[in-house]
Amino acid sequence: MTCSGTGTGAFRCYLNGSLNITANGNSAITAGKIFIANDAINEWFNGKVADVKIYNAVLTQPEIA
Repeated sequence: MTCSGTGTGAFRCYLNGSLNITANGNSAITAGKIFIANDAINEWFNGKVADVKIYNAVLTQPEIA
């Protein structure tokens, strides 16, 4: 997932290197609200996380692929 701002199409989600979801960015979401495997409202992830990478820049589709 990448988010380059709050405008139209600023949020993009990739699945297996290909663009899967495009939505508006949300200025209400901050880094303090990002959870991996569970969240503040107890929606638990039932599975295994194989790999997580966090970057401080928005990656392009070729960089994600």
